Amino acid sequence: MKSRHIGFDWTDNHQLLCDKLILQHKWSSKLYKTGEWVFPISSNNMHLFLPLFDKIQQTVEEMYPKIDIMMRTAWVYVANSQRNQQTYHNHSSVERDISTVFYMKKPADGGISFVDYEYNPEEGELIVFPATTTHMPLATTSDEYRIAINVNLCTRNEYVDFLSR
Repeated sequence: MKSRHIGFDWTDNHQLLCDKLILQHKWSSKLYKTGEWVFPISSNNMHLFLPLFDKIQQTVEEMYPKIDIMMRTAWVYVANSQRNQQTYHNHSSVERDISTVFYMKKPADGGISFVDYEYNPEEGELIVFPATTTHMPLATTSDEYRIAINVNLCTRNEYVDFLSR
């Protein structure tokens, strides 16, 4: 796992984007009833997040200069003390994709757990790890929303080609 604080210079209005995601979260109750705990950014808001996705991809390419990214997917996880989901999972069994978590809004608790350790990132921080890594979001006890934007980067090459320096 690597991390880097990338902040919010990619947007003119951080709070507006958080408000849009919280509103979309509140409208996602039908999706949540199907067992989903995340949602895609709505198509009418997607253009507002493209600068973030570009910044995430650029940051990962700086971390791993040999990476060859062909596609990216994104979704949002919103949680607070009223709604938490803690399930260990990974995003791929293929040893080539990279998972990222950007903490758009972050209360004091509610970090991320990897099988052998826990990490409590700051708001504006990007966490980067192989998509095969087992992890889970940790519960928050705050009524304040935690907003995590997850971006998977699908690559043409395998870990052995770019993870080692």
